[in-house]
Amino acid sequence: MFGMTFINSAIVIQLVYFDFMPDAKLPLLLAEYQEFTQEWYEEIGVTIVITLMLMVLTPHLANLGF
Repeated sequence: MFGMTFINSAIVIQLVYFDFMPDAKLPLLLAEYQEFTQEWYEEIGVTIVITLMLMVLTPHLANLGF
């Protein structure tokens, strides 16, 4: 479970939003950023933090619901 969570919340987001190959334009990727700038942290970093916070809270909320 840890491996799939790590891949989903960290690696996939990096592959989609980070431009590892600036010369190759792949149409499916959003690759807007070539380095970690303030704009990257404001847009993508916030998304990662919200995802991780929800992943921490939802199992506990489900237990409270039962």
